[in-house]
Amino acid sequence: MLAIGQLKDILLMDLEAGKTLGHFQGHTEKTAALAEIPDRGILVSGAHDRTIRLWDLKRQEQITELRGDLDVIHALAVTPDGKTIFSASGDHTVRRWDTRPQRAVLQARVEYRETASRLAPRLQRRFDELNDPVAVAEKFKTDTDLTDRERQISLQLVLKEAMSRRKSADASPAEAEQR
Repeated sequence: MLAIGQLKDILLMDLEAGKTLGHFQGHTEKTAALAEIPDRGILVSGAHDRTIRLWDLKRQEQITELRGDLDVIHALAVTPDGKTIFSASGDHTVRRWDTRPQRAVLQARVEYRETASRLAPRLQRRFDELNDPVAVAEKFKTDTDLTDRERQISLQLVLKEAMSRRKSADASPAEAEQR
């Protein structure tokens, strides 16, 4: 049995018999990487649409979709116990995914919080220095010390900080009137 990523679709082939055993559709762009979870009958696919999909080979249907990579997924690997998937993408990162969906979500949240905590002092310094959300965002967009993921998170933090500062500024005159 052989799985072949052909454009957006994946074909499951029996080479000896020369037959197509399955046809999986779901990716919106070219499939670039395939792996199998041993002893569970699950195929894992990664694509240019930056998603990882898990497929039930017996039922020939998608089980779940994992999102979080910021660029094309070039390679996938699965641990022998089938509990962890590693994806390598064009943003020069390797991500670890737990095959249990709720764990993957928690993992992404922890990663976000850790990165946001690391970037918070730099964000504060830039706001103190520039006092302009657009200028702060431009600084982060061109910061070569950051990975693509850190840059994305920093821009989200700039937006949150700008909204928070605007809300504070809008509330200040109202507070003054109440006194």
